[in-house]
Amino acid sequence: MPAESFISPTKPRVALHSSTLTFHFTDIEGSTSRWEHQRATMSPALVRHDAIVRAAIEDHGGQVFKTVGDAVCATFTRAADATLGARDLPGGTVFPWP
Repeated sequence: MPAESFISPTKPRVALHSSTLTFHFTDIEGSTSRWEHQRATMSPALVRHDAIVRAAIEDHGGQVFKTVGDAVCATFTRAADATLGARDLPGGTVFPWP
């Protein structure tokens, strides 16, 4: 069923865009435990993390649209750019956490 056919009875109809977006989501595995046990070191690590992730996304034409804790949500207009942005993110062994 086309998206245009979903009409809310309580909200006015909104024109839908026909472009394609690629969504990119990141999250730090095990961060809840780290925040509970190493709060003093996690705060500066998260600032560094956010700067690195944002740079990798923006360097490849992506746009961060939301952050929640250590999670980052972004969009790209080209899937290839999202792949390159993800490739440029360091893994846990390159970017050690407290």
